Amino acid sequence: LHEDFEKRFRKEGHASINIDEQQHDDYEPLDDDDIPEDAYFEEEEEEEEEEEEEEEEEEEEEEEEEEEEEEEEEEEEEEEEEEEEEEEEDVEGEEEQEEEEEEEEEEEEEEEEEEEEEEEEEEEGRRGRRRRRRRRTTRMTRKRSKRQLEE
Repeated sequence: LHEDFEKRFRKEGHASINIDEQQHDDYEPLDDDDIPEDAYFEEEEEEEEEEEEEEEEEEEEEEEEEEEEEEEEEEEEEEEEEEEEEEEEDVEGEEEQEEEEEEEEEEEEEEEEEEEEEEEEEEEGRRGRRRRRRRRTTRMTRKRSKRQLEE
């Protein structure tokens, strides 16, 4: 294979290449100084591309973090609103309860006043009946006395 390659290489007018297996085995990697400029620029471009990719990934991560923070803030705001609504409902409930208690107290007071008025009216009615009875009895007694006197 090697000989065929060399023959074809000579036919095309190139210099003879002497590559033997030992020389191939002794190969040592090139230093940075020995790397051709094209390879250096390719490596630089690859590094730049990698840096750009890393920057893009970092930007994406930052965007994701910002979105997460915004979501958390929205959730916190919703929770605060819910708590405020619950507090308002509690306050409204307490106010309603106080109003109901006041109404009940007023109703009780009105009932007590009505009972007192009824008792007073009954007392006055008894007095009135007593007076009428007394008057009637005194009238009757007078009439009897008159009759007795007349008789």
